[in-house]
Amino acid sequence: MKREENEDTLAERSGNILLAGNDDAEEADEDHFGDLDGTVQTGENGDELSKSAANDDCNRDIHMLPSSAHQPVSGDSDTYDDDGDRLISTIISPSPFPHHLAGPSSDRLRNALHRVASDPTRDTEAWSALLSEAQSSYRSLLPTLRHSESEVSDEGRKLDWIESCFGALLKHFPYASGYYTGVSEILMQQSAMPDEEEGGGEASGNIVEASSLTERQKRCERKLEWIFRFALGIEDSNNGISNKELKEGKDEDRNGKEIDLKGMCTSSVDLWLLYIRKRSRDANRAAACTGGDSNNSVRERTVAAYETALSHASFVHNNHLLWRQYLSYVKSWGETLSETDGTATDHTLQQMQKQSLRSIYQRLVSYPMTGVDQLWD
Repeated sequence: MKREENEDTLAERSGNILLAGNDDAEEADEDHFGDLDGTVQTGENGDELSKSAANDDCNRDIHMLPSSAHQPVSGDSDTYDDDGDRLISTIISPSPFPHHLAGPSSDRLRNALHRVASDPTRDTEAWSALLSEAQSSYRSLLPTLRHSESEVSDEGRKLDWIESCFGALLKHFPYASGYYTGVSEILMQQSAMPDEEEGGGEASGNIVEASSLTERQKRCERKLEWIFRFALGIEDSNNGISNKELKEGKDEDRNGKEIDLKGMCTSSVDLWLLYIRKRSRDANRAAACTGGDSNNSVRERTVAAYETALSHASFVHNNHLLWRQYLSYVKSWGETLSETDGTATDHTLQQMQKQSLRSIYQRLVSYPMTGVDQLWD
């Protein structure tokens, strides 16, 4: 029960961090780190715990978790393992950011790292502070994010450190869907091509082929697919993702028995919207390679992504966001029709649009949601 409460606390904090503007988020970073200064760990009765007692309590909680939770929280920056398919799950140490190595920020970061290492399954305040700092550090990289393509560049090491903070937290709190959304946004931006919309959405202008991706971008693509498999339980055979590791989304309990952990965050609308953006981008890239009726192919694959998302999240909190975006997408087909000259193909598309809109409206009225009347405007 305690761990479930910690999951809820982290989810709430992750949502606040992701939704805050830059100024608000920076203030939140200072506030979270400030709370960590001089904090003493106490027991249930308010008595200060000895180091050994605190570790005993921590170990009891860890033994209740999957075997992956026994791994260290942080590791040397020269020895960490990035297999290219999963998130880096050990915090890289030392941090490659200069302000983490000297000054007040370094003391607060060191304190947060010490606390999450000592009590990784319960100290949600320290985790929240650490991830808030990771978000702030990432924002500082955005102006020059695409200027360096070297795999061993200073920028690459900084991006790996940010990813490792998310990966380490999600190893212990696999239900914290807000942090899956946060790291997925970062991976989407890293894997986007220059002529694709900021944030990794649909392509604008000339569409590039996926074969021109750098090695880092390819790794980010694979990690996104792993997140979708693990958090949403989704497999996609159209993207050429290898399924050679059949235990990709599984772990083991203390007795070595397999535990299927796939699809733990299917109620996260934000994560489903990211999934749709990724599939739409994949469709645009595939169309650039195959040619033919590219618009029709992109529409089919994007609609399939929406239907997949609705099959899992049509009845969850904030489901109106998913239905609204689906309606907006289908209505956007009219922009294509307005640019055509009224051929038979255009008439077919117009009929398809009307049928799709009718189907969406007939289904959405059967679900409780916020602002359902506004969807008819």
